[in-house]
Amino acid sequence: MTVQDVLSEKLRLVPFQRKGEWELWEHKTFNLHRGGLVWRPGTKKPSREDAVNTVREKVRASFPISWWRGFAFGMLLETPGALGLGETCASAVDRWRNAKGAWTWVLLADPVAQAATGVHTWQKGYLTSVYTGLIRQYESEGWDVDSFQLETPRWARLAQRLSRIHAP
Repeated sequence: MTVQDVLSEKLRLVPFQRKGEWELWEHKTFNLHRGGLVWRPGTKKPSREDAVNTVREKVRASFPISWWRGFAFGMLLETPGALGLGETCASAVDRWRNAKGAWTWVLLADPVAQAATGVHTWQKGYLTSVYTGLIRQYESEGWDVDSFQLETPRWARLAQRLSRIHAP
């Protein structure tokens, strides 16, 4: 199995968007819009300052976001030295909705070191299985893989407890 096989289980490759260092994947219905970005910049690793801005700009330019359905996405960055961007990219993962597109997970993969690190938001959703599938894919290839989940916000934990108390 390949990265493309994992992505194609839930998303489809956007036609004419497989150019150079980017692959864009998408699932779009009337009320659901999800995307996956694969960024392979080769040996020119982006700087910490540019990494998040570049991804946000690519989302803005490539995925029109409708107010009624929103947009959520995950991103795989595969390049030598990618793990050095871990803190910067992990802090970009959204804890809640974002009008510019909710960044739900990031996976940083370094093919030279055969190591990958991923961060997923606290909520599980449509793209969760894509993230876990990619983690399993790299593990099956013998890579050293770490995966982390953001902590559930306090207000969300309270809401979950209250819903259990009031459940019939």
